[in-house]
Amino acid sequence: MGLDMFMFSLPKVTGRKFEDIVQASLALEKEGREALPEDILRGFEPFIRKRYLFGEPDRAYETVLEEVGYWRKANHIHRWFVEHIQDGKDDQGSYEVTREDLLSLRRLCEKVLKNPKRARELLPTTSGFFFGSTEYGESYFEDLKDTISIIDAALSVLELGNKHVFYNSWW
Repeated sequence: MGLDMFMFSLPKVTGRKFEDIVQASLALEKEGREALPEDILRGFEPFIRKRYLFGEPDRAYETVLEEVGYWRKANHIHRWFVEHIQDGKDDQGSYEVTREDLLSLRRLCEKVLKNPKRARELLPTTSGFFFGSTEYGESYFEDLKDTISIIDAALSVLELGNKHVFYNSWW
């Protein structure tokens, strides 16, 4: 167990809010295509692919989610998302992130990497059950480098203009 953090992409569906698309993607994975309204199904159709749970063909399901990035116990990055994207709610929800949000976090990571002595001030760690170390050591700074790579991947997805990008955590 531990803090697992994800960045995913979802297709945009004309006339539908992000929250509706998240709910529709969950319905697709749990109940199949027949659970989706026709307008959402049409929007999802080009993005639907089969995924196999634990690689087992008899445990297949359809999804539109694509993983853009993954962190493990990068509690300082999680704290940033909670404070800047989730309005302070640490509730394991799915929260859309914009290009501007991603660029803001990227600049912050770069600033801390250039001046590690300001880490505690600029991008502090946070404690929590299963959240990992709160030390400002090697893994802290590796998480910053990983975050920059994940952000670059997410920005590439957003440039296409046909997908949402969102952050989700679980512990």
